[in-house]
Formats: sequence, structure tokens, C-alpha cells
Amino acid sequence: MRVCCWNVRRASVNSPAWALFDEISPDIALLQEVGGIPIAVAAKYQSAMREAAGNRFNTAILVRGAIGAPVPLTSAWEWVNRELAHFKGNLLAHNVTVRERQFRLMSVYSPAWPVDRERLREVDVEPVKLKLNPDVWVTELMWAALRDCSGSSEPAWIVGGDLNASETFDARPSGPRGNREILDRMDALGFTECLRRAQGRLVPTFRNPSNGQIVHQMDHMFVSNSVAADLVSCSAGDHSRVFNGSLSDHLPIVADFRDPSHRLSEHLTDFISQCEWTFAKTYADTWPHEYIVRNRVDESHFVELVTLIRAHGYEERFYDKLITYFEQDGMVYWTMGFPIEKTIIVNRCRKEQTFRERLKNGTLPEAQTK
Repeated sequence: MRVCCWNVRRASVNSPAWALFDEISPDIALLQEVGGIPIAVAAKYQSAMREAAGNRFNTAILVRGAIGAPVPLTSAWEWVNRELAHFKGNLLAHNVTVRERQFRLMSVYSPAWPVDRERLREVDVEPVKLKLNPDVWVTELMWAALRDCSGSSEPAWIVGGDLNASETFDARPSGPRGNREILDRMDALGFTECLRRAQGRLVPTFRNPSNGQIVHQMDHMFVSNSVAADLVSCSAGDHSRVFNGSLSDHLPIVADFRDPSHRLSEHLTDFISQCEWTFAKTYADTWPHEYIVRNRVDESHFVELVTLIRAHGYEERFYDKLITYFEQDGMVYWTMGFPIEKTIIVNRCRKEQTFRERLKNGTLPEAQTK
């Protein structure tokens, strides 16, 4: 399942941004600043759309599936409920069914201006307001709604959009303004920020129109932790394509999730935990990993594990080779690609020891050990 969130910068039905959207081909899209949706796109999706407060553009949800009833966004604070009603076009939430799974979606557009102080005069906003910011922003209304709108954890949430909040803002000379607190609050509610989870760092998603700098991650995709367990990859769009092509001043965030039925079964999890994994001493200084040998473990479970890796893993580069990897719970498993009947080794390592992660972090060994 592919999920995309993107501020498309007032894209009209004729905007070239829709060509890239079609290439991304998401199952779920959480879009902001939508001017209009082309007929060709609308024919592939069910959609919900509402005008954002104080603006002439829309917040939208598109799904390859069925859009159900709106999710009532309410809070324990009455003043928050009034503001949620005012910003109903900025926090668009619906129940949906995609690939026979039910989710609650929220497309978020938090404007670059705070909630009107006049409307909050003589209101105690302290329980909701960020500790390091004098104002209340739509991000706090989002948090309050997610905190209180449902007592159950199902269906799982997927929340994404332009929050106009980046940790880089906290590094300004004026001092922190609570941007990190926004992320911490979502974490405390049981949400995973997909881009940070996949990339291990802040990834800028916005080009400043005044100086062209690309340093702020204004856009975020959060999912319930139960969904995050099946996150395969998450990345931001290509700078040259999006910025140089004037498609938007925001990059799309695209995340891929595997079907939960493709996770390790309980008995395979038990098998893996009970196996005696051997550390590969030869590769201790270059590619630390461990392995099991077919003739030293249960044959049927070994074959089942290899089959699962091949059927539901993902292809990724290791130098000039393509290898099929399977990831779960921070561990990555792979074989060398021989036919199953000739496969005698299953390898594994921690995610941070994979080629992709070490390439990204600049920690590759000086030379590949054959």
C-alpha cells in the first residue's frame, strides 16, 4: 500500500504536478492547497475535499477504495471544539477502506499564521498550547482532536500534510518555539513519523521562496504504531523534478507499507528466536551480520522463512548486486538468491547495518569484502 502526502501549491486541474502524482500512483493521498482535481485523476479515486479556512484552496483526501463517513473531531475543551469547527477545512478526516482494510485518515493544512488571539481572549489555553510558543496553532488543534476523538485504537490512523512546523525553526536566534514538542506529542499519542523512521534524520521538504534554501521539513506523515510496523520505505520527492520543474514549493512524502498478512507468523517468530544464530566473524569489521545454516535447524521452518523472504521482501542494491531483503522489528533478513532447494544460509543484521542505511549515513567500509 502506497501513501502520499503533498502540498501541491494551489494546483489547478491543468497543473503539471498531477503528472508526477500519477507516476507516484498512491493508494491513499493526503493533499493540501488543491485548486482542482483533473477528471483523469478523479476517475481513479474516491475523494473528499473542503476549502481551508481563510484561503481559496482545498484540503483533500483521495483513495483507491471507498471513502466513508467523516471522523468527528472533538475535544475535551469546548474552545478547541469551536476552533475545530472554524478550521474544518484544514483538518479533513474520514473513515476509508483501502485494500479491504479500514483506516482513519486526516489531511492537515496548518497555516503559517496562528489561531486568532481575539477569539482566545480570556480562554485558558495552557493545557493545549505549546510550552515554548505564545500562540495556539492548528497543529495543537490537531493534537487535541487526536487525543480525544476516540477511545479505541482501531481503525488505525494515517495523518499527513503541511504542518508549517520544522525542528529547524527551533534553532533560530530567537530560541525554540515548540516545533520539537509537536513531534514529541504525536509520539506520546502512539504515532510514528514515517520519514524520520525511514531516513533516521530530518529530511527537508520545503524550498524557501525568498532565498531558495531547502532546510525545513514542513511536511510530515504520521501513522499509528500498528501501521508503522509494516513500513517498508518512506522518502521525499526529487528536488530537481519538483522544485526546478515548479511543481510545488513542497516535496511529496511517499511511504510504502506491506500487507500485515505478509509479516512473520507467530511460529516463524518463535523459530527465529529459538535458532542459534552464528556471528559472521570474517565480516566483523566490514559487514557485521549473523546467519543460520539449513542442516542445523528445522528444515520446514527454514524453507518457509526463505519462501517468505522471496515472496514478500523488497529488492535493494548491495554495491552492484540486487538482493531481496525482508525487514521486521528492526532486523533485515536475506539469502543470496540461489534456488530454494540449493539455499543453505539465511543471513540477518540490524537495519542500521544494511547497505542503504550505511550509504545514507556515510559509514560504508572503505572497500567491499568479497
